[in-house]
Amino acid sequence: MGNNTETNVVNRWGFSHEVPNLGILGPLVMGTSGARNPTLTVQALSWRTAEYLCEQLALDCWINTRKFNPYKRSRHL
Repeated sequence: MGNNTETNVVNRWGFSHEVPNLGILGPLVMGTSGARNPTLTVQALSWRTAEYLCEQLALDCWINTRKFNPYKRSRHL
């Protein structure tokens, strides 16, 4: 997980460097697992990637329509 395409499979948000729009959620983005249970870390990383994706979708919607209302429920999500 990092910005270097030579040494990392996904960027800092969990999206593939080689395949556009491929988000990877779960323990696959972690290079190693420590001696403790990684469940909370995996959950936090997945949540972070999902939040980033929602922000990008909202920004794209706002840019395309210029009528974006964050309080209005979207039928696309």
